[in-house]
Amino acid sequence: MQLKKSIRAVLAALITALLGAAGLVLAPGAHAAPQNDNLGNPDLTRKGSIVVHKYENPAWNQANNGRPLTAPDTAKAMDGVEFILQKVSGIDLTNPDEWGKISQLQYDEAAKKVTYNGQDVTLDANETKQVTAAGGTATFGDLAAGVYLVREGDTGTHKVIKKAQPFFVSIPFPSKEGQTAKWLYDVHAYPKNTVSDDGTKTLKDESAQKVGDNVDWEIKYAVPALGVNETYTNVGMEDQLDAHLKYKNAVVTLGGEALTQDADYTVTVEPADKGETDTAVSQKVTIKLTPARLAKVAAGQEFKVVLSTQITGVPQNGEIPNSFGPIVNDYQPGVTTTTSDRKVKLGELLVLKRDKDDQKPLKDAEFAVFATKEAATAGTDPIAKAVSGEDGQVRFVGLVLGTEDSKKFYLKETKAPAGYVINTEVKEVTVNKGKATEVALTIDNTKHDGPNLPLTGAAGQLMLTLGGLALLGAAGGLTVAQVRRNRAVNA
Repeated sequence: MQLKKSIRAVLAALITALLGAAGLVLAPGAHAAPQNDNLGNPDLTRKGSIVVHKYENPAWNQANNGRPLTAPDTAKAMDGVEFILQKVSGIDLTNPDEWGKISQLQYDEAAKKVTYNGQDVTLDANETKQVTAAGGTATFGDLAAGVYLVREGDTGTHKVIKKAQPFFVSIPFPSKEGQTAKWLYDVHAYPKNTVSDDGTKTLKDESAQKVGDNVDWEIKYAVPALGVNETYTNVGMEDQLDAHLKYKNAVVTLGGEALTQDADYTVTVEPADKGETDTAVSQKVTIKLTPARLAKVAAGQEFKVVLSTQITGVPQNGEIPNSFGPIVNDYQPGVTTTTSDRKVKLGELLVLKRDKDDQKPLKDAEFAVFATKEAATAGTDPIAKAVSGEDGQVRFVGLVLGTEDSKKFYLKETKAPAGYVINTEVKEVTVNKGKATEVALTIDNTKHDGPNLPLTGAAGQLMLTLGGLALLGAAGGLTVAQVRRNRAVNA
């Protein structure tokens, strides 16, 4: 009887404290004590459960009393978030005085301990972990009567600005609905997080044509609203550059206002190990607002960065991705970032130069690649130039294809090897992403004609024969004429 009376004496205050405590799962706010004392004695031999439903903010305008709630149509569940459960064994629910302590419990995250009025309360070392799934739900079942600490662990891929505060739940749990209350043995909790906007990243400038040119990326996201009494301690972004990109500069705006480096934001560029690092070192670019500018940040403002990078090489697969992550308060992207699907793609062109007659490779032939047939015909504005080597190969490295897997270019010979006629035909070629391993085009050259030489051999003998016959004919004619004259004289 004494236990029953004592428990009833503290229940009204306990319900108000448990339902209204800021650190608990249930919505903050004052709750009046139940008017009719119809709880009865709790069954401390009965087991229960704690069902965690994880959602993004904002809070719901519903009575959050440990019972199942209907999520609003706009609610966003969060799968993949870890929760950790530990029993507070230092609280004995069979002792009426212990019930009054529950609402005063505090958890020290740094020290990993529970206290009551500054005194340590025993916390079981054993931890049970569950990860939300199937609509943001994690269930801790088969729980004996007692008080449990629930805290949020790994938030997975979610860009959580601040984790949910640790909270305490008793099994059974005194729940109020209307003007009545009852014991709950299956308690439903709805902790929420403010999650950073994923943001977007797009190629702002696609005018790059070859290795060495610059490409600009536009990065932007909306600054999310914070919880009550929270302030902005970090706003910025982290960009993990591929090893074939080099940071050049950045232009930052906030809410449409152009910001000034050092006064409004800082830029840190540091080496990072990511991507192909055979000939290049990848960089991580971090941009953060200064404390002076943070004081002026308002929820909903657009944080935008135009990041200029230089293409320094061609990856084996021909694709240069660029990833980034927003930074807002506790959320630091690290290596978990949002990758733009608009990758810079590059390719190579391999041409073989050879002699038309004997098919031998020719060196020192000069070629140029153009963006259009008209430019190639006129020989103006070449994208790149290359010369054939000893093997006759002409290799154009790092032709930018934009965001497509292939692109058409126009090839023209600009200088022939010594002794050969230049081939002025403009060739249309298709360059595919990646490094070239096969010859895409073979171009033949013919030798120049040599000077005229003296006639010799059979042709010379024929001319001599004909000349001799002419002389013989002339001699015969002279003989006949002489005979006729002699006859005339003798007659």
